[in-house]
Amino acid sequence: MIFMKDIFLKTTILQIILCLSFNILLANSNNDLFEKANKAYSKGDYNLSKKLYNNILIDGECSSELYFNLANTYFKLDSIPQAILFYEKAKILSPSDEDIEHNLKIANAKTIDKIEVIPQLFFVSWFQSILNFFSTNTWAWLSVISSILCFSQYGFYLRSINNSNKKISFYLGSILCITCIGLIFITNAAHNSNKSMRAVVFAASVTLKSEPNANSTSLFVVHEGATCKILEQLDNWFRVKLDNGNEGWLPSSDIQKI
Repeated sequence: MIFMKDIFLKTTILQIILCLSFNILLANSNNDLFEKANKAYSKGDYNLSKKLYNNILIDGECSSELYFNLANTYFKLDSIPQAILFYEKAKILSPSDEDIEHNLKIANAKTIDKIEVIPQLFFVSWFQSILNFFSTNTWAWLSVISSILCFSQYGFYLRSINNSNKKISFYLGSILCITCIGLIFITNAAHNSNKSMRAVVFAASVTLKSEPNANSTSLFVVHEGATCKILEQLDNWFRVKLDNGNEGWLPSSDIQKI
């Protein structure tokens, strides 16, 4: 029995080592690909850089820097819908990055449809700016750290003998508890904001319909590069809402989800 446990333990350790080794090798390989793609981009070989960046994506790697560089590559190749798609993906991971926002505006300026965004109420815009100050992962980590600090302060409160120290620990713990609740709320809101399904139109032009079928009433036409929010799906049709508030149905094959 002890012999079997020993074999199981050694096998488990070996599997962990092999898994870690594979991940390290994969990361090193992707880093090499990333550097090669950057060099190809700097030399103006955009087709090669696009291929190399996409190879990294196929391996399951994702980062705002990778998405941003790939978006720049597509922009250089005049593939505006693809550029907008990856700028939007990069923006989700780094919402406060000014370079991403700047390049996204330039790419949007090259689209045919000049869709004006409906102005938000000041408090909605203010709250959205708070959500965009950090990525969702950063907000999550801040909430975890604040919860750990909160419990540690209450631990000091329970163990402390000095009344003055107990008061300080109690008030600090209470402040950290409120902070933690606020950060959890912000994390959840940021997650839901990023989770709201958005998409980019990839068809050269598409007519939005009043119902999810080709024979329904035609509403209006949008062109490649336009962004929209997916409201509903029925079979191979999506009901979408443009940034100016217009809604309609279009085939799922004409858009790509961000």
